[in-house]
Amino acid sequence: MSMQVTPERAIFSGYSMSYEYFQELVVALRPDFALFLQRRPLGLPYLNYICQYDNWRDRLSKEDSKKVPLLKMVLNGPDPGSNDEEARKNLRLFFPTRWVPADDGTPKEDYPAMAQEMDVDRSRRAELIAFIRERHGFSVDETRLQFGSIEYMHPYHDPLVRFEFVI
Repeated sequence: MSMQVTPERAIFSGYSMSYEYFQELVVALRPDFALFLQRRPLGLPYLNYICQYDNWRDRLSKEDSKKVPLLKMVLNGPDPGSNDEEARKNLRLFFPTRWVPADDGTPKEDYPAMAQEMDVDRSRRAELIAFIRERHGFSVDETRLQFGSIEYMHPYHDPLVRFEFVI
């Protein structure tokens, strides 16, 4: 009997948004956070916004949290550290809609179906947007969302994922 090893990586399809637009979204989801920011400057602002989103998501019912994906942080340059201007230029927040395990050593380009927007992606995007609008009155501007695919650690190896994780 051979034991199957979980791949280290996965390919995710989904939608990303700029850090700047993500900030607007988080303030809409957590208005109290905007007041906190005015009183207290933060060392790593982008991590605080991500934590606020995660905190908001964690407080949802199990049924509602299925509509709201865990974020993936995508850096297109060096880690911005405490430089918020660098974060605005180099950081995108990715909302996965589906994923597949990736064979180690196989490039993302070998998974072309993951780079194609499908009905399931559009459906999950619409569900998330409707949920945010109904609960918080914030209308997500769909033109600010960009479809794509990313390579990221497999959910089994991601310490932020709890194993109710199903996209």
